[in-house]
Amino acid sequence: MEAPYDFTTGNGYTPYTGYSSSEEGYAALWVGFAFSFFAMVVFFGITYLNDSPKHLVFNYITTTIAVVLSLSYLAMALGGTSGKTVYTSGPNVYKPRPFLWVRYGEWAVTGPLILLDLALLAGINFVEVTYVSFLYILYVVALWFGAWTAQPEGPGYNATWPLFVFAVVCLLPVWLSLYTNFMLRAAALGSKVSRIFNFLVYWTIAFQIGYLLVWATSQGGYNMNVEQEVICYTVLDIGSKVIFGFVLLFNREALDNAGGVSVVAASNSASNTFALGDGNASATVTLHVVGGAASASVEGAKAVAV
Repeated sequence: MEAPYDFTTGNGYTPYTGYSSSEEGYAALWVGFAFSFFAMVVFFGITYLNDSPKHLVFNYITTTIAVVLSLSYLAMALGGTSGKTVYTSGPNVYKPRPFLWVRYGEWAVTGPLILLDLALLAGINFVEVTYVSFLYILYVVALWFGAWTAQPEGPGYNATWPLFVFAVVCLLPVWLSLYTNFMLRAAALGSKVSRIFNFLVYWTIAFQIGYLLVWATSQGGYNMNVEQEVICYTVLDIGSKVIFGFVLLFNREALDNAGGVSVVAASNSASNTFALGDGNASATVTLHVVGGAASASVEGAKAVAV
């Protein structure tokens, strides 16, 4: 079957064959689909054979990651999701290059889901989960803009590296949250949680650094050809999502002791007292919120004579 990506002729540009996709890059897309589809099937099985309600939310999220990843690789392998970027290396020499834009959509979906998995494991509050997820989406959008604007005839040709810097700036607070508050909360849940959580955080950050390096040398600097780019991204996707999912879902003791997601800040400590009454009965209800956990006490319940 012929590879679907062939931009060696450039619609009026000087042809440059060094950046066309080859059978190696094309095969890598099918390898990525095979790994992600296998993970999807296994995770579906784990979900429906699950005997612990506490594990179910992790099964749902991690299975969704595998489904989205599998779909994106199938779409790329079938050739229906490609665009084209061009850049210049000299006067009147333009180099067409495939641009697999669907990859960025997959990142924008699976990245926040990975962060949600980690947040559920460590017991992070909803506000911080929303914060890091939003920053991660901005990071992906900035990389997409940076890749798409690398065209000599477009107004954003010089915007590639400023947008890359913006993406890194968005990602740094995510890493900081993972390394500080997320880890502290996981440590408070005991060694069974913190051991696997710390491994997954370091694993995730290492692969995210890998994504940045590949982007900088491929879509950013065009020092890497399309075949190398596709192969590198496939390896990164398998490691950061497929292997991540297997490590997480098969550590049942860690999931048993997971903290979940709180709707209040972890550092909050508050107490609120209010009275309830309907004319026939009255009571004083006190709501306590400490360290992300809520409790309530009722005092003085009594009947009121009519």
